[in-house]
Amino acid sequence: MKITRVFDSRNEVFLEGTRLIPRNNLHWFHGKLIHQTGAFGLLVDLDIKSLSMVQCATVTNNSNSYDLWHSHLGHPNPQTMRHATRATDGIEKLDIPMKTPLCPDCQIGKMPSRSFPSSDKRADKILEMVHCDLVEFPILSYNRHKYCLTIIDDYSGYGTVCLLRLKSDTATAFSTWVTWAEKQTGHSLLRVRSDRGGEFMATIFKTFLTSKGVEQQLSVSDHPQQNGRTERFNWTLLEKEETMCHTACLPKNLWNFTFDTAVHVYNRTPMHCIGWKTPVELLFNKKPDISYL
Repeated sequence: MKITRVFDSRNEVFLEGTRLIPRNNLHWFHGKLIHQTGAFGLLVDLDIKSLSMVQCATVTNNSNSYDLWHSHLGHPNPQTMRHATRATDGIEKLDIPMKTPLCPDCQIGKMPSRSFPSSDKRADKILEMVHCDLVEFPILSYNRHKYCLTIIDDYSGYGTVCLLRLKSDTATAFSTWVTWAEKQTGHSLLRVRSDRGGEFMATIFKTFLTSKGVEQQLSVSDHPQQNGRTERFNWTLLEKEETMCHTACLPKNLWNFTFDTAVHVYNRTPMHCIGWKTPVELLFNKKPDISYL
């Protein structure tokens, strides 16, 4: 078995190891550190003609260093590391630097995605743009519904929910809504924005939009922010539904009733984004009467 040797800057061997798997370039260094000298610009004999150098690194035998225990504990924050010695056994007093160095592994593993910029752009007229999404509930409703198609008009903010038993019912429910919306408002639907869920990519759904001359806009995969209007709408309805259900002490399988109620009051609530008017007023040009609530 060939021996792999790592040399330090003085060209002296300080670490030896062997291949982990025969005829494979993966190596396992199980030998002792011959020197505790840091290695810079390592020269590694991997018996590979096209590779003679590896990236610069520093090898240390300090088993009680901050970086080592930071790695052993799963890369916690500096405050946690300061309490590690007191809260656990087996760690000697750590020399924690005043200014914690940036950990390259933390930067990669914990890096959040950049926030999407908010958009103030709105449609100029009713049904110029509608947003759609499908919400799946964890339990069946009293009427055996499992899904809910949410639709919101971009101009007025008027929302509609269509309760579904199957995902395949999405196209039928949406076509029924389009007929109602166009008759009630006197406007024609121009564009629909949704994610790339199978219910919106189905042939029957696309065929209906094509027959109506409606443009379909699809968000990029794994980027729900591009359809953020309906995502925010869904979250608001779910919060209202959960709160009203808890207030009335209703079982969770009655969510279909509370969800309908949530969207009903949502459409009759003034909103800042539309000049503190209600969606009903913008859609039907008449202030809603909520004395019956």
